[in-house]
Order: sequence, then structure tokens, then C-alpha cells
Amino acid sequence: MDLKMFSLLIAATVILFCTAEAIHISANCCTEVSKDATKTLLRRVKEYQIQKQDGICDIKAVVLHHKSKMYCVDPEGKNIRKWLKKQNGKYQEEEK
Repeated sequence: MDLKMFSLLIAATVILFCTAEAIHISANCCTEVSKDATKTLLRRVKEYQIQKQDGICDIKAVVLHHKSKMYCVDPEGKNIRKWLKKQNGKYQEEEK
């Protein structure tokens, strides 16, 4: 293999790797949010995360995990605010 072909192969590999990394990062951010979550969904949530508005993720969101799906919800919604207060209370009780 000559030097030009080898250099081209290395450059293509680097570009492919960088593109895959960028796609992976953006897939972990909510880009849109629902105004609120239903009470039914909130009862079934197994795990949640708070997405802050900084860096790569440019909007605030509560990321709800149910089965194999992720739901992005506005943290200012009525149901989600009540639910988060309840979750924080449970967490504080578990720490004691």
C-alpha cells in the first residue's frame, strides 16, 4: 500500500470516529420537551435525570426513563414539579 492510500485511509477513519462521537453525544440530550407528563407515566418511571441548560444540551429538561424509552419533559410543568418534590422527599428519607 502506498503512502497516499494509507494517509487517506487514516484520515477517513479519524473523520468517521469524530462524527460517530458527535452523534453519540447529541443523542443523549433532549432537543424538545413536552409541556408536562401524565400522572400515569410518572407512576411508571423507573429512573430520571435532570438535564441542565449548559454545554451541549441547550434546554432544561427532566429525562424520564420508562422501559426502553426516554421522555423529555419541561421541569416547569405542574405534574412534574409535584412529582419531583415527592421524589426529593423520598431520597432525603432514604439518606437518614
